[in-house]
Amino acid sequence: MEELRERIEVKFFRDNTGFRIIAKDDLKCFRFKNERLIYNLIEGFRVKKLMSKLDCNSSVISKRLKRSVSTVRKQINMTTLAPDIVEAILEGRQPVDLSIKSFMKEAVPNDWDEQRVKYGF
Repeated sequence: MEELRERIEVKFFRDNTGFRIIAKDDLKCFRFKNERLIYNLIEGFRVKKLMSKLDCNSSVISKRLKRSVSTVRKQINMTTLAPDIVEAILEGRQPVDLSIKSFMKEAVPNDWDEQRVKYGF
């Protein structure tokens, strides 16, 4: 009997449901909805609207929502994402390694083209 061996590059990542292993060739067509990412994106828009309605700043809103100021500010920061990036996240078409941590580490660039490069779109 002849032994067959093939080398396949894979990517490991963790989402809300646990760990996943995906073959490198399948990364572009793999879809999953990252619930934490979607939640924080939606919360950013909700908080921004609430701030406008109440005419207050992120410090006041964070106290009202019982969240840290930094979390509220980072959620609001996500509302500056390019429309196609927002759409991709909501549809589960974001890069597999894009997570909420990607947005919490540092500010989202203002330039949409920069965002696409930075976040892998």
